[in-house]
Amino acid sequence: MKSEPGVVLVVDPDPAARAGIRDVINQRNTGATVETATTARGGLDVVRGGNVDCVVSAYELPDETGLSFLESIRERDSDIPFVLFTAAGSEAVAAAALDADASAYVLKDASERPYEEVVERVREHVDSERKRRPSQRRFDAMFADSQRLIGLLSRDGTLLQANETAM
Repeated sequence: MKSEPGVVLVVDPDPAARAGIRDVINQRNTGATVETATTARGGLDVVRGGNVDCVVSAYELPDETGLSFLESIRERDSDIPFVLFTAAGSEAVAAAALDADASAYVLKDASERPYEEVVERVREHVDSERKRRPSQRRFDAMFADSQRLIGLLSRDGTLLQANETAM
């Protein structure tokens, strides 16, 4: 694997799922730390503590759905990769997950090696996010430059965002 996540948060009431994902990450000698929670509330506490590189969550959680949990995560951090790992699979849930900006949707029973598939999705999305961050920092610095008038336009020419100089 090219790069590995530092901290993967696994939120699932099923101890076998939490252990299975942790075991695959450990078997791959990634050096990643796996934090776990059994509820969305517990998962949010871990995220608030900082330094979570990716969240893997079940759809069915004791206190809310994985989609509600995803929305709470997105309110706090729009960039953190989020993999919905669920036995409650349906096209409606998959569509809702992708509409809510989940990074990936993995069915627990769709593969002979579901934990490996989840860890592979984690790796892919963390790699992508890490590659994007330096570009985003450069863009943010350029956008904040008070010497330049910068605006961000949509394809149809609508102003989406402008820096202070442009205002």
